[in-house]
Amino acid sequence: MANLGFIGLGIMGKPMAGRLVAAGHDVSLHSRSGVPHELIEKGGRPVECVSLANSVASTTRSTACAKNPALVTRPTANATASSASSDSSGR
Repeated sequence: MANLGFIGLGIMGKPMAGRLVAAGHDVSLHSRSGVPHELIEKGGRPVECVSLANSVASTTRSTACAKNPALVTRPTANATASSASSDSSGR
């Protein structure tokens, strides 16, 4: 299974990350408001940054938060970052 990072566990991100965890992927989870306990109980891993993930998904409203080097550091050669946000204001 894939080694994934997931940033943003709100209304949209929590169910998306939950499906990845349930499918058996190794998912590193980060949320400014904390990782929901039900995702940890299902096998998700709360982390301060998602540096070891091969792919990173972000459902944060702010693109500035998604690109924060403190969250995504030392990406691997195959790492990709995607943002589900269409908000370019950086809020």
